Amino acid sequence: KTGLVTFFHIHHYGAVLQAYATARAVECLGSACEIFNYYVNQDNGLFRSSGGLSSAAANAHTALHYRAMHERYERFEDFAARNLKITERRYGSLRELESAPPCDVYLSGSDQIWNPKIFPDGRFDPVFFSRFTAGRKIAYAPSFGVPRIPDGMEDTLREYLSDFSHLSAREARGQAILREI
Repeated sequence: KTGLVTFFHIHHYGAVLQAYATARAVECLGSACEIFNYYVNQDNGLFRSSGGLSSAAANAHTALHYRAMHERYERFEDFAARNLKITERRYGSLRELESAPPCDVYLSGSDQIWNPKIFPDGRFDPVFFSRFTAGRKIAYAPSFGVPRIPDGMEDTLREYLSDFSHLSAREARGQAILREI
């Protein structure tokens, strides 16, 4: 059994299709594949609640185009429900994932799961390096999404990567980062 750690909640064609394609590729290789229902830093709500000027503008746009946007939202939800094998339990933290049922392999990838800039604290999210388990870890085409690792984060990345039996990266710059680390 393979446990896939990736983005899939985002209502973005690239994110959803990469999750689907990665899971299908794993299944074609003969392993059952289930995506960890890890939900972090992903807000698919049609309306924003932060209250700033940009939120008000986005909410006005949504109100004007509500029907089309709601239908798009529902299409993404339906696609995920029909095509993605997602854990029943929803995990919200590294600590919660420590109690997840074991897998034979933990697969990190693809997408920008190793991009520290997309997380609220600007740091790597250890979940996407499968730090919740001592099991076998493989990285398939994750992206760093940045041209270089931010200062002071190299040692953390080196530690996170040390547990992987196999590493790859989506783009040439990511491959260079892996070699440098």
